[in-house]
Amino acid sequence: MAKIAILGPGGVGGFFACILARAGYQIVCVSSAETSQVIKENGLSLRSPVFGDYSFRPETVTQLETPVDLLLVTVKAPYLNQALGRIAGKFLEKGLVLPFLNGFEHLQMCRTHFGSRVAAGSISIESFWEGPGKVFNPSPHSKIEVATKDSNVAGLLTSWVESFKKAGLTLTDVGSEAKVVWGKLARLNAIACTTAAAQKSVGFIRSNPEWRDYLVNCLTEGSAVAEKDGVVIDEAATMAFIDKLPEGLSTSLQRDVAKGGLNELDAIAGAILRKAAGYGMKCPAIAQMIERIKLVPATVSF
Repeated sequence: MAKIAILGPGGVGGFFACILARAGYQIVCVSSAETSQVIKENGLSLRSPVFGDYSFRPETVTQLETPVDLLLVTVKAPYLNQALGRIAGKFLEKGLVLPFLNGFEHLQMCRTHFGSRVAAGSISIESFWEGPGKVFNPSPHSKIEVATKDSNVAGLLTSWVESFKKAGLTLTDVGSEAKVVWGKLARLNAIACTTAAAQKSVGFIRSNPEWRDYLVNCLTEGSAVAEKDGVVIDEAATMAFIDKLPEGLSTSLQRDVAKGGLNELDAIAGAILRKAAGYGMKCPAIAQMIERIKLVPATVSF
């Protein structure tokens, strides 16, 4: 059975690790010494109303020193540069690298490190550690999209799409890396920016007239930038999707801002503003959310 490395076995990485281990794949988790020790002591476990419960003890290392067939990069953007140093490019000479980070600037960073064997991936799911090595996935659904612009990697990506399906995960090849990126980013940016700035759940944001306006305006601005990149966002369908999200849903950016640590604001909203500037565009609602988020005091509310 193929060997899969998980770079950053947090909420998303731990989810993938458990699902793929249950399907029989060899899993090696690559992480910091602290996280590696936690996993060695507690193993990894998944609790999910959709995917069920599963626990196992994966191999865990701080530095990958053996070849793998697939590398899933699931660290958060602020930690990517340091995390890439844990894996030498030579161990992926015949494998595929599939990053699941928010934003789009990480793709070039991964390609600089690993070469052309990097496809684009996005996952829309609520999944986080609720205790040492314990992954909780309360989402009633998950959406995973992939694509590659490299014809030499396309066959390998198709093979893994089929393999994941056998493991119980549906990966949809949308045929365009830009669609993979913007299909999630335009929506995520609007939700993450507003929930982080208000420090309120999605339910509050969409029901409060003032914050709903911010939500809609952020979506409209992000969609306009996406269109310049050749991707048309159906804003009405996106808002309909947001309106069906669980009332109490919080975002990773919201939680990280509340904790006062590193967060993905620059990778999400900052990246959109940089892309917009390249097109000579302005995004005043997104820029306002960024400034408001910077003023949010750190709390321990999550």
